[in-house]
Amino acid sequence: MVTLRAVYPSGTKFKKIWQPIVKLLDTLPIKIDQNGLAIRQMSSDNNLMIVFELTSTSFEEYYVEGGEALVEIPSSEVANAIKRATREDIVELNYDSSSPYFVIRYINKKTSVEREFKILASELSIGEELREPDVELEASFSMKPKDFRDIVADAKVVGDEVYLSAVEETNEIKVHASEVNKSYDAILTIGNPLLSLNIDTDAHAKYSISHLNDASRAYQAAEMAKISFGKDKPMKVEYELEFNSLLRIWIAPYL
Repeated sequence: MVTLRAVYPSGTKFKKIWQPIVKLLDTLPIKIDQNGLAIRQMSSDNNLMIVFELTSTSFEEYYVEGGEALVEIPSSEVANAIKRATREDIVELNYDSSSPYFVIRYINKKTSVEREFKILASELSIGEELREPDVELEASFSMKPKDFRDIVADAKVVGDEVYLSAVEETNEIKVHASEVNKSYDAILTIGNPLLSLNIDTDAHAKYSISHLNDASRAYQAAEMAKISFGKDKPMKVEYELEFNSLLRIWIAPYL
């Protein structure tokens, strides 16, 4: 029997971290162990892989007894619960294998008033861990997450696909989207708006705008987004979130 008690110091930051996760997945299979909480899951169309980790050091208090467990809870219920978090709240997560519920509790720092949300949970058997793609990606760059979100939003106005090119000679990333009678083009360089850029060799790939839009949802939860891609290979989008947590999203290319 596994017991979890984890305390997170800020309701607002807790909300920001979890909001993009609940929008990406229909259900959340949360692995609970001594290292922290982790989610590894494919999207319903199998074109996105989501890796989310909240290490034990992400929490103000973290206690697990009884080994490990894989607990599945519906994203919609988590979304409803996290909407209620405020900056005055401390967040406490509780789970016990003897109970059918995963519990999110908010404790007001000033008044000590408690609010509790019980979410029906299913404990799953722990099988082989979902593996991330083992590929070498020829180009990588970083930018402010809001800039990434804006580029995706601009391309979305034009079409359903976006074409990325990494040009080693000019040290730039080209973004192109087009449909009949309209197109969108952007050239990304260091300082405009890239924070870093590394190109090992020229590369190009095409991705779904819808998938990029999903991957850019975490723009409010992180200080930086790192994007890597290669010739006709999956794109990797990485966010370092608050308190040693991370979100990594793999996006299948259009071939």
